[in-house]
Amino acid sequence: MLERWSDETKWAVSEARRAAAGAPRAAVDDVHLLIGVLADPAMRATHCLERLGAEVEVLVARAWALLEGRAAEFDAPREGSSPSGPETEAAKGEHEPADWASRGLRVLELSERVASELGHREVGSDHLLLASFRAGGDAAELLVELGVEDDALVRALLDERRARLEAEAVRALEPMVRVLRDASVVCERAGSPELAAELRALLAGLERPR
Repeated sequence: MLERWSDETKWAVSEARRAAAGAPRAAVDDVHLLIGVLADPAMRATHCLERLGAEVEVLVARAWALLEGRAAEFDAPREGSSPSGPETEAAKGEHEPADWASRGLRVLELSERVASELGHREVGSDHLLLASFRAGGDAAELLVELGVEDDALVRALLDERRARLEAEAVRALEPMVRVLRDASVVCERAGSPELAAELRALLAGLERPR
């Protein structure tokens, strides 16, 4: 599984584990992963939601509120239990690094399936986001509350990837464009207008919006 994760996915999973590690009985689930994939505004997952007009900050705040609600339920005194003592004091300290809950593992498994279905070799944060939606857990409910739909999310994922590829292609072509532009000027000055015209035509093809 790890060999297909992109760098941003590895970072998102690390952030999800960090989000879960501060909670009692820590186990990474779909909500922690949702927080992880949205932890950096530059991530594909964040841009996908922005394309849909979803308020990412609101979503993250609701996810944290859900986790805090769970922690409050866990920390509430049980009937017949003592409000203090060694166990209570220990619970206030740092918790062990988070393990994986079944919902968290399901999202990871679904993310690989989603990436394969879309023809993508690497698993990105956008695949984790779509998998979180399709897993049907608490993270999916949070997304639905903001009006996110499956088909729209898939379109946003594909559009975001296409836009990034086009931007990368433009950056890769910039040195060639500069060379052709300079060469056409040299040809004009050297008395070779036909060759200069051919270079400008090639240059226009490279600069034409796709």
